[in-house]
Amino acid sequence: MRDVSEAAAMARSIVHKKVRELDASAKKTSQYNKAIKSSHVSTTNNLHTAAADNKKPTITDRRPADVKKIGKSSKDRSGVPKVGDTVHVSSLGKKVTVLEVDSSKGEILVQAGIMKLKLKVTDIQRL
Repeated sequence: MRDVSEAAAMARSIVHKKVRELDASAKKTSQYNKAIKSSHVSTTNNLHTAAADNKKPTITDRRPADVKKIGKSSKDRSGVPKVGDTVHVSSLGKKVTVLEVDSSKGEILVQAGIMKLKLKVTDIQRL
């Protein structure tokens, strides 16, 4: 019986030690996230200050979102998709294939895996 209580005490000690380590790790992660957010705010403030001074921000002030993306323009993505096109359904979070297009009703029939869905054209995003 004594051995069991000693083993239980040792196990409790180990569990409490692990909990303290995880709490310290969580606090460290929280402090890291706060530092990241504050650096993001300062970068954003630098961009706003540079814009207010009518200066172009330097390369160090720019974020990746400020750089123009090369790819399909918004004109290519607008309009009704064709049969066989792959489109993105944001409500499902999946890419689906267009099976039928009924442009008079503004509906399309798509297939996501084994499911076939009839959606409005406004519910999809062209890729």
